[in-house]
Amino acid sequence: MFKFVALWNIRPGVSEADFERWYKDQHIQDAKCIPGLARYTVNRVASGSASGSRYYRMAELCFASQQDFEKAFVSPEWKHAFVDAQSYITDHLRLQFDSTEISLQEGRRE
Repeated sequence: MFKFVALWNIRPGVSEADFERWYKDQHIQDAKCIPGLARYTVNRVASGSASGSRYYRMAELCFASQQDFEKAFVSPEWKHAFVDAQSYITDHLRLQFDSTEISLQEGRRE
């Protein structure tokens, strides 16, 4: 599995309520249209830990392969989601990982 991870903050001048409304109603829906996207996990810094965190949100986009990610990255759907997000996010960090899921059910020691 290939994983793309994005971390970011809310752009100054955008309220948290406005950001969350846009994120839920628009951005997540746009991301669901990205071709080849196999799994999409969105994260928000847990309350109480926000003061110690550099970022407000993190998204994990998973693809079957790096090739699937590379195709998605140049797709119109990805470009639309990215361009639209620029009005709402800042301090954007993007990371890419070759990822292996570990089953906690198989081979567990008793």
